[in-house]
Amino acid sequence: MEIFLSYRLLLAHFLADFPFQTKKIFEWKIKNNYGILIHSGIFAATAAILCYPYLISMRMWLAVIFCWLTHFLIDKSKINFFFKYQSDNLFIFGLDQCLHILVIWAISYLDIFGLSSVRVSGHLLSWEVLNKTYQSNEFILGLSIFIVATYGGNILMPYLKKIFFREIGETITVSYIYYNMAERAGITFVSSFLPSYFLLVIPFLFILRKFLKKGNHKRDFLVNVLVSLTLGIILKISLI
Repeated sequence: MEIFLSYRLLLAHFLADFPFQTKKIFEWKIKNNYGILIHSGIFAATAAILCYPYLISMRMWLAVIFCWLTHFLIDKSKINFFFKYQSDNLFIFGLDQCLHILVIWAISYLDIFGLSSVRVSGHLLSWEVLNKTYQSNEFILGLSIFIVATYGGNILMPYLKKIFFREIGETITVSYIYYNMAERAGITFVSSFLPSYFLLVIPFLFILRKFLKKGNHKRDFLVNVLVSLTLGIILKISLI
């Protein structure tokens, strides 16, 4: 139960914080509390959908409301900290993510809402393929990792380039953003699911990048490899 619930709450969090947090929602968050409420509400709604078998219990509804409120408070605190100290770095980003994950851990592993006593049906969806996909913890975890590698990597890249290369405020095109996402997805897939010798393909991705004249070849590629290999190894170990 703990793994089933935690993985789906984790996926809901990553979906809400990365692909579902559009530029407009992010800008709205910065401007006022309504934007933070909307963003937090998207997380809560996504969590409710992904954990829908538990909605037969009022305890799960309370957990969803708790997710909404804690997500709001954490993000509000982060924004207040930014405006007070003008500080936005990898540590603050990591701390924000850790606090959100801590809430998920408290709900699923500490069982603060008593959800372990909720009995749900073994056959959750009428379409068998979809049912098996939904119930696969491996698929849910893999999807979460790939969301972090692709969409989350867009946020991590500037932080890491600032740390390693002192680069600040670089402007990049939309097409280049998607190129980096595809590159990270590919490396994550290779390092997660294929035998180790397939990692030899990584240098060829660098050659392809140079051939296509995509951005800052060395620095962006090194950051993509660092992020992707780290996440790929985490996924590979988790699936053992």
